[in-house]
Amino acid sequence: MMLEYVFPKYIDKSVVDQESFRVVIAKRQLQQASADRSTLVRYCKRFFLSIGMGQIQPLSINLIETPINRGFYHKIFVDNCLSDKRDIIWLKFTKTGYLGVIATSNDINLRTDNSSGKIITLLGEEWDEDIIIFPLANIPKEWNRQRIESGLGNYLIERGIPVLDYFSHNL
Repeated sequence: MMLEYVFPKYIDKSVVDQESFRVVIAKRQLQQASADRSTLVRYCKRFFLSIGMGQIQPLSINLIETPINRGFYHKIFVDNCLSDKRDIIWLKFTKTGYLGVIATSNDINLRTDNSSGKIITLLGEEWDEDIIIFPLANIPKEWNRQRIESGLGNYLIERGIPVLDYFSHNL
């Protein structure tokens, strides 16, 4: 089954309380066993190879030790020869080891006032400060960072990896 175009109805996109559609789906995801990060990285690398991006080395970042400031994205941009400083995929986890969100762009955060943060809070979870970033150099012509984000999220879901903010990579 191809999951590329699975979206909740517009009314179901908001996260208000325990009965919100995205929270109900997150609770189902939480019933599955979480995947260890080495498995996630291996799957991500396979996905990137499958779309012609070659080997991408992930960056493991602790957001307490390496706070996000003006130079944070610029360093990734320069060190990885990116076309745009937003050309990154980042994976954010909960303290209990679940993949919470798959996202792209230069807006990495540990906020709890956005949709994914509200979902995590309503589940009784907290964000882990350790994240994984994949710099997206050499994006093939037929792809862009949003399609890669959507494709990667759906690729992981198809392989049984629970994603607590199940729809974040498709919104």
